Amino acid sequence: MAVLATSSHPQKFCVWLEDVSLELIEEGPAVNTRSPWGTFEQAMERLETYPWRKLYPRYIAPEFLDRILAEVKRGSGPLSEAIMTRWEDAAEAARANEQRVSRGLEATSPHR
Repeated sequence: MAVLATSSHPQKFCVWLEDVSLELIEEGPAVNTRSPWGTFEQAMERLETYPWRKLYPRYIAPEFLDRILAEVKRGSGPLSEAIMTRWEDAAEAARANEQRVSRGLEATSPHR
């Protein structure tokens, strides 16, 4: 699952979902879908269909870091300390990568 953004101005956002879990257990086909493009707020509304805050964030683009973290904290209920630590660790990694790139160094891979 990812929130994708265009590089055009004004920026547009969508939610992309790929799930192969049903296919792995032979209970159904894989899901690969994308929502319509819209505003950041619309993408966040579409994301609310899923328990996305409880997932493990693999990468947060530095330019969206503050907005995503605000959405995590704004959720419908409190998150456990372990879940918040996941998001804070991902945020720290994004900030570290941004600093590496600003110093002319190669960014580390967003995939762990």
